[in-house]
Amino acid sequence: MKNGKFSQKLKKGFTLVELVVAIAVFAIFSVGAAVVLVPVLNIYNSAIQLSDAQFVASNVLDAVENELTYAQPDQAPVISGDGTEIRFNGIYPDTRLKSTGGYLYIARGAGGEFQPYYDERYYRSGRVEVTFAGPEEGARAYTVTVEVKKDSGEALYTATGNITPLAYAGSGV
Repeated sequence: MKNGKFSQKLKKGFTLVELVVAIAVFAIFSVGAAVVLVPVLNIYNSAIQLSDAQFVASNVLDAVENELTYAQPDQAPVISGDGTEIRFNGIYPDTRLKSTGGYLYIARGAGGEFQPYYDERYYRSGRVEVTFAGPEEGARAYTVTVEVKKDSGEALYTATGNITPLAYAGSGV
């Protein structure tokens, strides 16, 4: 009888073969879950990047609009040859907006130094390129294009706005 009780105690646990089979089944399910989740996570990350890019582009475009809206009629805004800088008399005389190195900069006053419009951390690991274009013949609106790019240079999002300075809104300029 002692041998019968002893053999029953040994049969209460798992055998090595059962443990190996259980681990193999778990591994197969884990690989299957990873195959499904990796594309979902990639889509999620792309959506987050696009959302951040839209947020940054919208805010940069709003910032340019806030400055350019108050351009005075005594001096029409002047755009650089490459379209990356605009100069005008706004709330502050001799206001200059410049897009360089992936950021937007502003300078106010005759001898004003360019300062970042936003802190570099604001751009959330992206870069912006802002281009300015003068009004078409007979029009009064300036076209501003903000393109948000990854550090690699790949474009994420582009926003374009037409901005008419208030001083020109009601005139035939």
